[in-house]
Amino acid sequence: VYKHKPNENFKIKVGYDSDVHLVWAAAWLGKEDSGAKQVPKKCKLQVMLQVPGDDPRSALLLFKVKKRWDL
Repeated sequence: VYKHKPNENFKIKVGYDSDVHLVWAAAWLGKEDSGAKQVPKKCKLQVMLQVPGDDPRSALLLFKVKKRWDL
């Protein structure tokens, strides 16, 4: 797994899963070290691209959002 963190609010990870022959890349926006409970209006966004090694045309683009709402 390759990790790159240009600043505290942005992180990129790239890796390869040899069991299922899957290449993936993920970008995270939001502070990683502070939990969502500490900041009332915190949001983390992940965008992930998964590319199977045997069939690159069946690539997937996934989105994941972690949001804490304080009312």
